[in-house]
Amino acid sequence: MENKVEEVPEYLNSALLTKAIQSFKNDETIELIKFEINPAFSEHYASKMYRSKMEFKSTKYPQSENEVLNVVIKTKPVNDPMLDMVLSGGPLFETEMEMYEKVLPGMHQLYERNGMKVEFGPELIYITTEPTSIIILKDLTPDGYTIFRNPPENIEDSKLFIKRLAQFHAASIYLAESNEVEVTHFEYSIYKSENIVDHFFRDTIKAFREVVEGWDGYEDYLPKLEHLIENIGASGVKSYTPNSKGCGFNVLNHGDFHLRNILIKPDAERRIENVSFVDYQLNVWCSPVVDLTYMMGLFKIADNYTDQKAEIVVFYHQELVNALKSIGYMKPPPSLLDVNIELLKHGSMNIAIWINFFPFMFIDWETVSVDDMMANDSEKSRNFKKNLYNSPVLRSLLKSEMRQWMLKGWW
Repeated sequence: MENKVEEVPEYLNSALLTKAIQSFKNDETIELIKFEINPAFSEHYASKMYRSKMEFKSTKYPQSENEVLNVVIKTKPVNDPMLDMVLSGGPLFETEMEMYEKVLPGMHQLYERNGMKVEFGPELIYITTEPTSIIILKDLTPDGYTIFRNPPENIEDSKLFIKRLAQFHAASIYLAESNEVEVTHFEYSIYKSENIVDHFFRDTIKAFREVVEGWDGYEDYLPKLEHLIENIGASGVKSYTPNSKGCGFNVLNHGDFHLRNILIKPDAERRIENVSFVDYQLNVWCSPVVDLTYMMGLFKIADNYTDQKAEIVVFYHQELVNALKSIGYMKPPPSLLDVNIELLKHGSMNIAIWINFFPFMFIDWETVSVDDMMANDSEKSRNFKKNLYNSPVLRSLLKSEMRQWMLKGWW
């Protein structure tokens, strides 16, 4: 029996893995021949991750060869001060368990019965709450999936992410109407966590304000940044509140739709062949503006960024309508105007994403650590956040965007 136990909890043992495989294969005669577990790198504070390779055999078929299964194991940490600060009571891990156990299978079945194979995440192998909350998923790495750190050079590749997102949103609209799977009760928002609002949003905007103080001709923006610092929590909660009937449309948002949560499978020419989403911990039923704003960071920003954004929104809407039709949705779909109204009326989301999230696209992750941002050392954290804006390209983009925010009345 092979088991690398360093930094691996004792409960991740042969008994648990055997039970998981037996449940997945619906075969209680399966025996675990050997396995190994190693800690896996994770940028998500709401879970600890491990990778395992298991070799097993069913005694039902003694002549058959041993099978191999590669999995990712996600566990909910306990007694973790960093996690306590991030979560502040938020049901992140519980949300992910429900998404993999109920919602995603419901979406997959919806497309399957309409003659399509559309998958939104890795296959669920096993889920349990004993001895702690554990999710075991198929590891897609052996199948050729990987993570892109930077947006694809070709915007057509980025469109595959957006098409899959539109299909995800469409499925949620259908399921909400049909009540086949409950999707409208996901209401947690990171903006409800005072710890996150203070230590991430407000502190980052304060650091950005210090940077802007050094820009000639941008004095008029400083009071607006002060107002944003004061009101970022309330404006975020507003954007994460579902639209009332007749005042817009709602979808189940992924909620954390950035490149590190999208696995891509490249073909031999390095073009994207398939995609899979991961980290379903911040799903929220509300305006699609949450995912649509993140979506703007999924393609390489060029000089014609304003035109690119408009084209991407049009493409998203086309794919949303196509997906709704393909699964038999009978009501009139949201119009392109409806989508643009959501983006316009929730402009504060755009500002928050630009200041707090997009700068991470310009970071060399080999030289920095997210731990520095979350450090108890306020000076260390502050310097990390100020350094987010060192990229000349990012600064140029921010200056252009800030003017657009002013012209649109967003601040």
